[in-house]
Amino acid sequence: MAANDQNALPEGNLPPAVKTARPPSELYLDELTQGLTGTINVMICRTWDVHTVTGRYVSTDFVMSDAKGNAIHGFAKANVAHNFLKLKEGFVYSIKNFVVQANREEYRIFRDDPYMIELDGAASVRRLSVKGGGFVRYPF
Repeated sequence: MAANDQNALPEGNLPPAVKTARPPSELYLDELTQGLTGTINVMICRTWDVHTVTGRYVSTDFVMSDAKGNAIHGFAKANVAHNFLKLKEGFVYSIKNFVVQANREEYRIFRDDPYMIELDGAASVRRLSVKGGGFVRYPF
């Protein structure tokens, strides 16, 4: 240590690294790929039920956006959709243990998106208290 640098720390006592704004397991929607797991914080922009032409209930679908303004199509199949009834439009949720899968060729909500999110029985959802935070309610 230099004699004139009295505030400098010896090399063995460096302060801890500055924490990033988000945990490393937290992902933005544009970082998702098939097989990737982690946590996403998303606003539910739209939600609707999907039925066949004969009226059979198939799934509940969602449009979700993140704090960067990215949007993605998500869905919960009929057999687990009751677990996600608490998801309301305009609220922000932390979702983990979701499944990222290739976007369907037929009935695409976002034509150019390569992926979509399935909320299955393993997915867990927690509502966040976020004011603003860059979330866009109507990204479409």
